Amino acid sequence: MFAASDAATVSISGDAATTEGATASYTVSVSDPIPSGETFTVDTALTDIDTTSADYAAFLTAVGTAAGANADWSLSGSTLTYTGTGAAPSDLSIDLGITDD
Repeated sequence: MFAASDAATVSISGDAATTEGATASYTVSVSDPIPSGETFTVDTALTDIDTTSADYAAFLTAVGTAAGANADWSLSGSTLTYTGTGAAPSDLSIDLGITDD
């Protein structure tokens, strides 16, 4: 069982700013191995920022594409879930195309 005292740290790193028409890249990393079969979740919901609903959809599509490329990660709605294998999780790389609108 993955107890609270066994907490892993999730970090997100990447581009703080980019220009429209370019691609912003982000990496989700987990600090420690997660026991086999145990899960943890990351809420990827965006806060109200100066953007359009199409931009929100593009973000979730990019996260879903990244999760779909790795069998241990999945996305449902805005919840990103990692299912442990007992080994250290591989980083999740997210590439978000920035629309020039």
